[in-house]
Amino acid sequence: MKVKAAIVLVLVLLIGAQLYFGHRDRERSRADAAANDARAAAMAEQARQSGPAVSTAADIVRIAVAAAKGEPVVLERTGDGWAIASYRGAPADAGRVDRLLTDVIRAAGTPQPVVTTPDETGTPPDSPVTGLEGGGGIGLAFTTKHNATTSLTIGLRPTGTYDQVYGRVGEGATAILPADLRGDIGLWHNHPDELPSQEFWLDTTALHFDPADAVRVEVTYPDHVLAFLRGEDGDWRPDGYVPSDEWDRDGLTEWLRELSDYTVLDLADADVPPVTDEVKAHRIAVTLADGTVKTATALRLNKTSDCLTETSDRPGLAFRLADWRFRKYFHPIGRIFPKAAPAFRVEDIRFVDIR
Repeated sequence: MKVKAAIVLVLVLLIGAQLYFGHRDRERSRADAAANDARAAAMAEQARQSGPAVSTAADIVRIAVAAAKGEPVVLERTGDGWAIASYRGAPADAGRVDRLLTDVIRAAGTPQPVVTTPDETGTPPDSPVTGLEGGGGIGLAFTTKHNATTSLTIGLRPTGTYDQVYGRVGEGATAILPADLRGDIGLWHNHPDELPSQEFWLDTTALHFDPADAVRVEVTYPDHVLAFLRGEDGDWRPDGYVPSDEWDRDGLTEWLRELSDYTVLDLADADVPPVTDEVKAHRIAVTLADGTVKTATALRLNKTSDCLTETSDRPGLAFRLADWRFRKYFHPIGRIFPKAAPAFRVEDIRFVDIR
């Protein structure tokens, strides 16, 4: 009998404890929700009073990014594209800028308040100012076409999370922002407070065309010209000098496809002289069906360095071209004429054995 009474007592205690802790958790959840709603309302009111809201990416015409380490970056809208104003006005990578604009709209439009209530163990969460004070924050300022500027401070990730970061819109309360913001401005885990170089934003496609629109292509070397012409039947044929009577049409098609996205490394040093007809440079000219001529000129500054290049798509700018890309773009003979006599460059010779 005593055993049954003890069992009943234990069950009653367990049920009572469950009811008590369940009620406590529900009350805590209601309090947290009320606190979050109050913070969200306060942040919304502050954002409303701060000026015109940024509703779409098209509203933003200028973005400035600064940090304690690394060169500040300034991006400015130019017509239907973006330029890196802090990098000699070079064209910016549209994909990178679009991702950043999406992040900015999300962060400015719906900041999520920070919950500071201790967890079940009684341990408070990370300080909501982590990465914002003491020089650890990344500053972002975006200007709209209405000339209104809003600041955005990006901090570090809360411990153990990967999908959010601490941040602040204007002078508002600390909030949770999309974590994509850090990666999309080039902040890496091993350098959380250092901006990447300006080249991170560069559009490295310095020449572009649709291979289907090409009707003639020629490569001018210091001592000869290699050219191909597309006939009315749509078939390509050599136009002038050929190193061999047998050639590979698939090799020509593949070369044109690679050439249609002419990729460079970065901007050349400002004091590098421009490419001119007086120097022995290589030149590619692609004529399109509408009469447009796309050109790329390249030369090697010395025997071991990358090359200097200029293109018709980026007038006034000189870029560095990787040596392996120079050989791929400007020396297609081996892939188009596989049976041609092997060719090599004098500067590539390292040893000659005469017996």
